[in-house]
Amino acid sequence: MNQRDVNRTLINQFVQQQDLNEQQQKTLEQWFLTYESKLQKLYEYYKNVFNSNCDLHTEQGITLPKEQWKSLISGAIELMQRILPLGSVVDLRKERLQGAFPKLEQVEKVRVVITQRFLSYTNEGYFTYAGVIYPVGNLTGSQVIHFNSQMVQKVVHLGYEDEQDSAYVYLTKQEYILQKGKRSYEFASKEEGRKLREKMEGRDVEGNKN
Repeated sequence: MNQRDVNRTLINQFVQQQDLNEQQQKTLEQWFLTYESKLQKLYEYYKNVFNSNCDLHTEQGITLPKEQWKSLISGAIELMQRILPLGSVVDLRKERLQGAFPKLEQVEKVRVVITQRFLSYTNEGYFTYAGVIYPVGNLTGSQVIHFNSQMVQKVVHLGYEDEQDSAYVYLTKQEYILQKGKRSYEFASKEEGRKLREKMEGRDVEGNKN
């Protein structure tokens, strides 16, 4: 399958899981697919939902509670989001890395080589990518930079991809998003973010050292 067919298959499977009537499912599927090539607009719609205090509706008239919309839109974004292959080199948005690196303002670019994908540390979510700083690589033996799609400012070099890689991405999206209901950590709530930080610092969610 080409990427368009993969997206349509995943979105169809996704809406079929929702507690909606058949017409609502069909309408929602068509609505999501209209944003297939302009996911940034779905991100903007997600922000509007996040900042809203009431139920929202699409242009087609589907009205749903805020939390359900958040889950639906974030899931659709991640299912249709292109996943960069291993070995890709990207520049990250410096404004999204404040506090993560000392003297960040003195660095012109934060350039990273993608070495891992779909890293999950909690039941709720996952990081889309992890990588090492270009050109020095991994100096500490284990530390990598974790990031998600919205942190990528520019793709400098695209890594190797083939049918095997495409199948891996497809099956992992099915497992994480459709079967387990995981969401990228970029959509995490404050509480989920707290649990993640404690987990990655070697603590369990109760605040105890592992």
